[in-house]
Amino acid sequence: MGTSLVALAQDNSISRSISDNGKTLSIRVKGTQNGKNYDYDRSFDVSNLDKAARNDLSNRILDSLGLEKLSVPSPPSAPSAPSAPKVSVQSASTQKRNSADGQNPFSKEVSYSSSSGELLLRYKFKRDGKDVLFERTIDARNKSEQERQQLISEVEKEIGVPAKKN
Repeated sequence: MGTSLVALAQDNSISRSISDNGKTLSIRVKGTQNGKNYDYDRSFDVSNLDKAARNDLSNRILDSLGLEKLSVPSPPSAPSAPSAPKVSVQSASTQKRNSADGQNPFSKEVSYSSSSGELLLRYKFKRDGKDVLFERTIDARNKSEQERQQLISEVEKEIGVPAKKN
């Protein structure tokens, strides 16, 4: 059985080489395929032929030898450029909550622009019977969502907004 495998491996061992520099077409075929031995080495003057005619000539020669034409692999495509890390974007949204004294409602607007890296915080509430508008823009470029949430919590603590309950 070992001899059969070796014979089978040798039966289909063939090397083909086609070289075309636009002036000379060289075709070399050596080896064995399906029990047939090949030893072909020829060069042709193709200086007066265009590329299509030179390809046709090499295909006709391979066909006359009983071999199929060589398929030229396509060059690999270039890898795509790495994309920028995706940053989660919170669109401007408003949420109602209770103010620090628990009596007066307030509005909260948080928006993050991934293009500028700006985190905008806007709060409207009543304190001591007066309307208060608090706005802060923070440079949050290169901050993770968790780090941005921490910044928001710190601002809310600073202005007396109760922390978000889980």
